[in-house]
Amino acid sequence: MPLKDHPFIALLLHARNYLSASIATKAMGFISLPVMTRLLSPAEYGVFNVFTSYIGLLVIVLSLNNYSSIGRYWYEDLDDFNSFFGTSIFFTGGVLVFSCIFYWIFYRPLGRLAGLPENLVLWMIPFVIVGIISSTFLQVYQPQRRSKLIATLSIAEAYLGFGASVCLVLMMKEQRYYGVLWGRLIVSCVMSAIMIRYLRPYFKPVFQKKHLRYILGYSIPMIPYMLSGPILSQFDRIMINSYMGSASAGLYSLAYNIGVLLSLLITALLSAWNPDYFEDMNNKNYRKLNSDTDKIFRLVLSAAMFLMLFGKEIGMVLVDQRYHSGLKIVPVVVFGYIFTALWQFWGRNIGYSKKTIWISIVATVAGSVNIGLNMVFIPRYGYVAGAYTTVISFMIMAFSGWIVSKFVLKGYTTPILIFLKPLSALILLYVFYVCILKTIDLEASYIIYIKLLFFGIFIMGIAWKYMFYLKLFLLNFLSVR
Repeated sequence: MPLKDHPFIALLLHARNYLSASIATKAMGFISLPVMTRLLSPAEYGVFNVFTSYIGLLVIVLSLNNYSSIGRYWYEDLDDFNSFFGTSIFFTGGVLVFSCIFYWIFYRPLGRLAGLPENLVLWMIPFVIVGIISSTFLQVYQPQRRSKLIATLSIAEAYLGFGASVCLVLMMKEQRYYGVLWGRLIVSCVMSAIMIRYLRPYFKPVFQKKHLRYILGYSIPMIPYMLSGPILSQFDRIMINSYMGSASAGLYSLAYNIGVLLSLLITALLSAWNPDYFEDMNNKNYRKLNSDTDKIFRLVLSAAMFLMLFGKEIGMVLVDQRYHSGLKIVPVVVFGYIFTALWQFWGRNIGYSKKTIWISIVATVAGSVNIGLNMVFIPRYGYVAGAYTTVISFMIMAFSGWIVSKFVLKGYTTPILIFLKPLSALILLYVFYVCILKTIDLEASYIIYIKLLFFGIFIMGIAWKYMFYLKLFLLNFLSVR
């Protein structure tokens, strides 16, 4: 069997494409750090990040999360997908028109509530529209494993948007975040037109009640869950902006834009694995499901340990000195993202059963805890508290997903020990590393060597039995297309 046809190697190669796409899409968050942190002040950087945080919420709210049902319906394996897609487009269009009218009427009070300049709030609408188009495109092409196409379009959008943003920022003397936003929007509109062209073959101009019932039954109960992602990962910077100001929001956003690298890897791996997951669940091939889960989670933990150890150094190389004080929370941010992976392993079982109301219940509880803790601790301890409250919320969400999957829905659930053993190893080793640094006064160069030693020990400890797959993947990373 050719190496690229090996099931798990094929999954990793698709993950490579999704990872490239994810990193490209997040270009304004990480790839652009060396430039943007020198062109924008922490306050301007904070305004930009708070703005993008609201976009993630509004894409879901103003569309009623309609697009999320498209990807799920693909796996129904029926011959009426085009008519379903047409119904979805008509429904989304109608909802969006009504939502935008409502938004236009109340944008001034909404702007005051958001803590953003009034004119800036109006620019959210075109961003929401292109965001819905992009999400719809992903819902159609991810189930088909068209990872190369997704990566190509995402990379083109990110780098062209970055170049346009830099050019516009250099032309401005104040409120330079407008340059970042306008450059990004211009390119996103062009890419949206290309995505619409790819979506046209799937569009059948019909509106069927049975499809509308499916859409409403799947998408509406999912809204609280879909909102939980932006709330748990981004709403804290909105609250920091409100309580502490845009400069603190900028420092906090910087740490998250470094820690988000782990989130990108998680998204890439699980996006590539999703078709295999549905196939294994349908065929009750639980042994392969557990094996793939174990491999993916250990890859996630390996990347997490690297970022927890070296995230601060990465940040110091990339960003302007004005932002260095925010790097201290990078390990906390990265640790929190580990639990988003756990949630996605267990939470997708709930989605598979189509009992999406439970996903929303779990998400609502975790999101409420996050907001409540932030309201209490951010005013007292500043933006640092936001990182710790988010970790707690992610933990609640992850283990609630396990409880619902195993004891409420009683579907097949990957054993918890598969996750807890390597996770315990990461926690114990990292705590030991921190204790060493606190008890021994070492020069910076020696600290780097100690970090490399701990990282090597961790990799050998949790990934040694999968070195075969890692070797094959690395050998074929550049050669396989």
